[in-house]
Amino acid sequence: MIVTLKKLMQDHIIKQVIPTKVVIGVTGHRQLTKIEFVRQKVREALAHLDQTLEHTPHTFTIISPLAAGADQLVAQEILAWHPINSIGATTLEAILPFSEKEYLQNIDPDESKQGFSDLLERADTVEVLEKMPSHDVAYEQTGHFVVHNCDILIAIWNEDSDEEEEDSEKQGGTGHVVRYARSVGRSIVLINPNGGTMEIEQQADLTIKTLKELDDYNGERVSDITSKEAVETYSMKLDEHARNSGLSLQLLGLVKETILPHFIRADILAQHNQKCHVWAGTIIYGLAAAAVATVTIQAILFSKFPEVLWLEVMEISMILLLLIYSRIKDWHDKWIEYRSLAEHLRVAIFSSVANVDCQPFGSARYPGQSRRSDDWVGRAFTWLWRSNKRDCSDDLTQLHPIKDFLLSAWIDDQLNYYTKTSAYNQKLHHLLSRTQEVVFLLTLIVAILHAVGLGKLGISGDSTTHDILLVVVIVFPAIGAAIAGIRMHHEYQRNADQYSSMSRHLSVIREELIQTDDIETVRELAEEAREVMLHEHQQWREVFKFRQLEAP
Repeated sequence: MIVTLKKLMQDHIIKQVIPTKVVIGVTGHRQLTKIEFVRQKVREALAHLDQTLEHTPHTFTIISPLAAGADQLVAQEILAWHPINSIGATTLEAILPFSEKEYLQNIDPDESKQGFSDLLERADTVEVLEKMPSHDVAYEQTGHFVVHNCDILIAIWNEDSDEEEEDSEKQGGTGHVVRYARSVGRSIVLINPNGGTMEIEQQADLTIKTLKELDDYNGERVSDITSKEAVETYSMKLDEHARNSGLSLQLLGLVKETILPHFIRADILAQHNQKCHVWAGTIIYGLAAAAVATVTIQAILFSKFPEVLWLEVMEISMILLLLIYSRIKDWHDKWIEYRSLAEHLRVAIFSSVANVDCQPFGSARYPGQSRRSDDWVGRAFTWLWRSNKRDCSDDLTQLHPIKDFLLSAWIDDQLNYYTKTSAYNQKLHHLLSRTQEVVFLLTLIVAILHAVGLGKLGISGDSTTHDILLVVVIVFPAIGAAIAGIRMHHEYQRNADQYSSMSRHLSVIREELIQTDDIETVRELAEEAREVMLHEHQQWREVFKFRQLEAP
């Protein structure tokens, strides 16, 4: 049974799984002797990508110049491939160095000409480069185009052989294209056509890592009941704001179908990983102080009971186990990345209502610019945003409802959040700071008492008081250090200052939004609010991405 792309998209939205498209480029020798071997290796490469995207609905697009040999063979194999968990048919994008007629004159033998014509008919798009000074320059620019516009390059090339094609090392030849791809950081599937191995070279673009991280996200489990309830609650909240603002509920229909469920899922996963990361850090600092207290108390008060030290062994072991387990579960990185996706999707909900375009983020325009390790977030967001296109022809009649909705449901809501969260973080910062100061003040007092010999003046040489003071002098600084570690781990002061600054920025935007009666100005202010919020999030991310759990 053939399932339509629209139906597949609806199913994936319901399941809250984010599909993706992998664009594959090709370069390689024109003359191949072990054709079946090369075909098998291409299939293995595609199977590897399928396995990497185990939980992710996906499809492939092949970008090929359709030259004889490798270009046509790889295109044929990818077009014939049916990805596991497929969404939509595989597509072909042809890039020609010069006109079709001129290109055919340079293709040999006749069967390759027929292969070219057959593939050209199947191509979804055909692009011809502008006229170049020479064929060599045209081939070079074609290779560069393929490298720039693919996610991963399949290269049919025997790098170590002295018996390469005569033109392999020429300008625009296979060797040239592969070295160019490496220089700009494009990941490569390198297949030796003479019976060698298939190797995957992950370069600076981190394509394979990106796809794996997207698949890991899609593989995360979220309670259907929890997710459904959260979606319904947020949806009802949006509807209430819309009704109060006089906004047509139809303007929210598409965004609630395409973006809202994914925002809720990302938000739930971000909160879960945040709690795990924060609590693990808090427990680790507490255990570190407890370990110091245990060994001190045993050495001073219970020196005849060495078995007490097993408690310290347990505390240190728990610290190490928490560190190891947190790295295995990847709580920190998942918190940062899932929060990044959630915040971009939150902003996209209201950008859609204001008809403000959300440009793809987190990926480089050209592969020569190193992509960030969280580029999967940009890939996921881009797919979701492109599935959310609405008719904005009636925006002029909806001016005041759109403005009032943005104010109540977005700007005022975020203002309230930033104001309350800033005050909360400031309060906790001061509380922990004062507690830390009290602990060190008590330590100073006890140290003075210990220094003057209190405890040694007891009857019959009783040194209990002296020993207790000694324990306090050693343990209290450890407790103070643990409190400082917890305070820094949570970044209370930084968050308080940043959220306070956000409140001021949004207050200015709010006032300007209230005063305007122009739909374009409303959009400009909505875009400014979007930029301010995402910039703040990026600053937050840059701080917390270095807050990995470490041994105290």
